[in-house]
Amino acid sequence: MEDASVRFDTLIVVTPDDCQRVQPLYSRVINNITYGKLCFIGSQGVGDIVQNDEVIKGHVKWVDENSLVPFDEVHACMTEHLRPIIGDEPLPRGVTGWYYQQFLKMQYAFVCRDEYYMVWDGDTVPCKKVNMFSEKTGQPYLDLKHEYHLEYFDTMGKILPGLQKVIERSFISEHMLFRCDIMKSLIGDIERNDDIPGERYWEKIINAIEPEKIYDSSFSEFETYGTYVAVKYPDVYRLREWHSFRLGGSFYEIGTITDGDFKWLSIDFDAISFEKNQSVLEANKGYFDNPDVQAKISAKKLVQAVQMEYNDAYKEVWDDDITARNANVRAGGYGTSQGKNNKTVIVVIPDNPGDSIEETLRSAEEVLNPDSYMLISVDDISECNEAVNVSIGTEFEDADVFLLRGDCILIFDALYFLKDALHTSEDIGAVGSISNKAENKQRVGVNYDTDEKFIKYGERVNVPMENPLFEMPSLSDFAMLIKRDVWKEIGGYNLGQTSDDLSSEILKTGHKLFAVRNSFVYRKRR
Repeated sequence: MEDASVRFDTLIVVTPDDCQRVQPLYSRVINNITYGKLCFIGSQGVGDIVQNDEVIKGHVKWVDENSLVPFDEVHACMTEHLRPIIGDEPLPRGVTGWYYQQFLKMQYAFVCRDEYYMVWDGDTVPCKKVNMFSEKTGQPYLDLKHEYHLEYFDTMGKILPGLQKVIERSFISEHMLFRCDIMKSLIGDIERNDDIPGERYWEKIINAIEPEKIYDSSFSEFETYGTYVAVKYPDVYRLREWHSFRLGGSFYEIGTITDGDFKWLSIDFDAISFEKNQSVLEANKGYFDNPDVQAKISAKKLVQAVQMEYNDAYKEVWDDDITARNANVRAGGYGTSQGKNNKTVIVVIPDNPGDSIEETLRSAEEVLNPDSYMLISVDDISECNEAVNVSIGTEFEDADVFLLRGDCILIFDALYFLKDALHTSEDIGAVGSISNKAENKQRVGVNYDTDEKFIKYGERVNVPMENPLFEMPSLSDFAMLIKRDVWKEIGGYNLGQTSDDLSSEILKTGHKLFAVRNSFVYRKRR
């Protein structure tokens, strides 16, 4: 049920052409999003269209885009940034426009009078009532889909140092509910980054992107805000799976889609999009809009059947559809594990002599399958080889070796994703977790005031993720998983060696080292 006490407007940032194209369906947006008015942001042409539409004009308002962020200023900044590429040639407005519409959505936080505002893609129409708050907790939703574009996160890490992808799925779901104070905080953090030229956040975002990558759509306000919330405000929102039919324009015409079509779609889809330049394909005619077909098969099943013919095209993904788990990855990615031995010898080493390791041992026992590991504690590094040799002659004789420091709390699936990563390629010799405490790039910039919050953070991070690996010149031994044959080849971990020495020995064998983003281990604070 919708909370009638929460009121906010829904923003649609749109060009006049797109506004006119989707105009026949905007009444459906109004009827299904009832938290407040639709606020169209665009040029005077957009204002003329919506304010003169007799059907919707009482339910909408218009804001001149230049009153929020002057387009000419953004275009001038973009032109200067791309000068090394374009020389004295004029820059097409469309290059700037793709980034500009995102800046408008961010800037609205400074004029909004409500606690929240929602942004909604102008080519997207709800299939049913949209509820943006959990009935159980009252928390607002952040909705997730399946997509991955590496450049979004490269830019995010530059404008907000230390911020990286922490949620397996994507926040790009054709809409997002922003909380004004959080958006203002995000913008403030960007503007305080003195390592990037510019004063205003949008200048810094543009200048953070390499000129040749501007054309690669290298910033996402949705991914940036969602990740910022996940790290800085983890308890504010509730995550929800969202299904919108992004390629809807390939199956339906805006002018002919019916109430019956929306009712059928609403069983499996929350919304449908009609992207410009899409048209109904000949092969799709007579199926999706056919009541006889709809009576026999669900929209989900029909879409899945059609997608079997797709190669690199965008695909709709459901969690139970394992055939599409790597869909919509536009950069990075890694293969499935081959030949993985699911058993592990875990050697727990005190971080400092005499430290208690009881919590570490207990955490392993709580989150691991008891048949999957041999757990051995030692007093220092000099005992590691002897400890591993205990497994010889047992079912763990060929098991990988997991070095775990005694200040670590093992979190659910941390070891699983290390194992998965270790065996994605034969040339990987060892992998390591990320943590709140590390001396290299394995450290993530999170800080909470209780152990429980760190553990909850880890549970959100330790999920399937596209492109979770990043190569390292050296791995820390606080949570380091080594292939058993590599362990044998280097002669194990010996007295006097450091983790850098151990890493160097592994590299000498011709194997590589990787850290794993979706394997977070919490290191207890002293």
